[in-house]
Amino acid sequence: MMNTKYEKKIQGINETGLPQRLLQLLREQVSLYGQLESLAAKQKECISDDDTSPLLSILTQRRTISARLSAIATGLRPIRANWPEIRNQLESSHKTEAEKLWDMTKKSLDRLMAGDEQDARLLSARKESVRRALRETHTSTHALNAYKNRSGLVESSRLDEAS
Repeated sequence: MMNTKYEKKIQGINETGLPQRLLQLLREQVSLYGQLESLAAKQKECISDDDTSPLLSILTQRRTISARLSAIATGLRPIRANWPEIRNQLESSHKTEAEKLWDMTKKSLDRLMAGDEQDARLLSARKESVRRALRETHTSTHALNAYKNRSGLVESSRLDEAS
């Protein structure tokens, strides 16, 4: 039995061609996930090369694509909610293609999530490395200033000013 909340929406889609609309949404979703994967590869390259300047642009592009994916998910929600019944109404070729596209989407999403987690770990490690380097620099500056004070030299916070 169909979920009554989505029944009218699905019937409306049936009138305009459920299989075509479903496949159109799924194809667009797969295409957008492909674009996200391409941007994720560029992001990973920037992070690996320690070139953070293009990251903001990449993240903005990813956000735009994610907004479109969200709209597609909204369009697919009534179909997903009633998938077993709708699946039985589809021709074999449409059913096979829809399942293949959903599988491609899931695999792409899994790859994206794994890559983003890896990037986050790498960025976190870099952040900690910079934090340690700054702490060591701060400690070295204090040690140098303490040495200067004991030896009667003028205190400076810059190493190039030390005499």
